[in-house]
Amino acid sequence: NKALKVIRKNNYKYIIFFDDDCEVDKKWFTEMIKMFNKTNADIIGGPQLTFSKSIFSQLLIRNEKHGIKTSWVSTNNVIMKSYVLKNNLNFSKKLNLIGGEDQLFFLNLNKMGFKLRWNAKAKVIENVKKNRENLLWFVKRNLRYGTSANLIFREVYGFGIGLALSFLKLILDFFKSFSYLLISITFSKKNFYKFVMYFCRTLGMIFGLLGYQYNEYK
Repeated sequence: NKALKVIRKNNYKYIIFFDDDCEVDKKWFTEMIKMFNKTNADIIGGPQLTFSKSIFSQLLIRNEKHGIKTSWVSTNNVIMKSYVLKNNLNFSKKLNLIGGEDQLFFLNLNKMGFKLRWNAKAKVIENVKKNRENLLWFVKRNLRYGTSANLIFREVYGFGIGLALSFLKLILDFFKSFSYLLISITFSKKNFYKFVMYFCRTLGMIFGLLGYQYNEYK
């Protein structure tokens, strides 16, 4: 929010966010400008890859089809035109310790009518900390994704629609977890951990609906 305050006082053409623990591909800016020129996007996000070979880190990489419209992006890899911030929208302090404030921020911008696109060619690569390369961290992260989704949906769409979206996501994640459980019978480690991922997100959604939030950044 301090950065947004500074940005709004100055006349910039583009606003860019990265994480502080990543390296940016040398073609990143060129690829982003290409997409701005080819589309009507106001905001463009891209993938955050990882140097880690850990399956837990690899499974959490967001893979989207290049050029698709999307409703949210992350501050680990995003560029937006400066006029997008000609408003009073800030990152929600309700999610300070939970995580997911960037998802909420960009969902609100999308709700305002700004157009978001995904650029699979504009990559950044994360230097993953060793404490993230284990099953316990993976379980906690996916539980948090589930619990925070409830709060995010309600903040963006209101209680009624937000609750309906939470139930819908719960059902989708449950069926995904069940599908990967069946596939993992073939002794595929990757599919087994996908089952764990979506099962934990399903549990997280249930906990979130019951009012529980996991403070990942306490």
